[in-house]
Amino acid sequence: RSSKSVSLTGWVLRSATDEKPYLNLTGAIAANGYYLIERTDNNTVSNIAADFIAPFGSGSGTGLVDTGEVLSLQYGSTTIDRTPALGACSPNAWCGGSTSNRATMERVDPDLAGADSASWGANNALIRNGSSTDAIALNGTPKA
Repeated sequence: RSSKSVSLTGWVLRSATDEKPYLNLTGAIAANGYYLIERTDNNTVSNIAADFIAPFGSGSGTGLVDTGEVLSLQYGSTTIDRTPALGACSPNAWCGGSTSNRATMERVDPDLAGADSASWGANNALIRNGSSTDAIALNGTPKA
């Protein structure tokens, strides 16, 4: 949330749980913009171009797991933000999202720290952005 562009040189998104994924980010986030990371290719969100494509996710051995992980955004050795600790959102492993309807976990209160479980929730299926490879509206808000 900045009125200035942010260079991602030196920034890393990583799993503090198992170091998988460990992504050295590239490019920049435009002023008041968002950054979309897609796994494997640029087709998951068919109508929005990814800013970064990285091999993580199902079957790659470096992906996110349904039982939860702590994701950390770092600049150098400084943690800028992170998701809540494992177990903070019981009974769910993640603090939002759903594998049954493929709803994404989303930041619902950017004024709270990312480590606070109240910062997160599942996509409400009312506010959507992007389409799947089958041109179906996503239960998520990539780049929005």
